[in-house]
Amino acid sequence: TTVHLNFEAIEDLGQAGVFSLAQGLGALLNLTTLDLNFCYCRKLGDGALASFVQGLSALASLSSLRLNLGVWLTLGDAGVAALALCLGSLRSLTAVHLNLSTCSKVGDDGLAALGKGLGALQNLTTIKLQFHNCEKIGDGGLASFFQGLGALLDLTTVDLNFSGCSKIGDAGVKSLGQGLGALPNLT
Repeated sequence: TTVHLNFEAIEDLGQAGVFSLAQGLGALLNLTTLDLNFCYCRKLGDGALASFVQGLSALASLSSLRLNLGVWLTLGDAGVAALALCLGSLRSLTAVHLNLSTCSKVGDDGLAALGKGLGALQNLTTIKLQFHNCEKIGDGGLASFFQGLGALLDLTTVDLNFSGCSKIGDAGVKSLGQGLGALPNLT
């Protein structure tokens, strides 16, 4: 079962709406692919994402998740940590695509939590993450992110975008290189 929903730039979409949507989606126990676009939904932030992912935690059959949260200006580390906790419980996931571009409050703690959540997914083969212009992400976040991913022996595809993350320097890129080098099946 596949669901694709596009809510891009719906200015009045709030926490109550996404929570109700998540409850409905959570009832789809045979759902294998979920593609949601909430880009430019500016009312949404940490609380909305935490509410939303609670409803998704029952999706035991979900193998592919694509979630576009780009330009959620109030989304920060707490919301990303809630997302990471949910992802870590979805053991059937093989592919995760997240767009957090221009979520300017997302920083090192959120990235570290995401690495830990994704690192719990032993079946994960593909990660595509967009952090373009997340200016609070720095060297420490990259190092912690890859520490979380260290156990993913089946990971074959990694696509990461950190363009515009001005706090990333040599130490972060070194951590990224070491982290990628520790993932034996990358193609």
